[in-house]
Amino acid sequence: MSYKLILLAALVVLAAGLPQGKDDYPPAKYDFNWEVEDPESGNSYNQQESRDGDYTQGRFEVLLPDGVRQVVVYSVEGEEGGFQADVSYQ
Repeated sequence: MSYKLILLAALVVLAAGLPQGKDDYPPAKYDFNWEVEDPESGNSYNQQESRDGDYTQGRFEVLLPDGVRQVVVYSVEGEEGGFQADVSYQ
């Protein structure tokens, strides 16, 4: 029985030392892009995205089977701002 109490106390101490919220981490910051072009299959995709703290913006393009290119330009501003997208066809 005493081993169980010691183990429980050790787990409580470990859990108390773990980060408790998002404020414990630095703000996210990144920038990436990728592209796939395969003339044989007709596949054509690309994406660019960047983030600085709570603001994210990006662009995604795909060549649809009918030859039309779909372009999605999007952004997210904070938790409250939600995902905003503008979709167009070229």
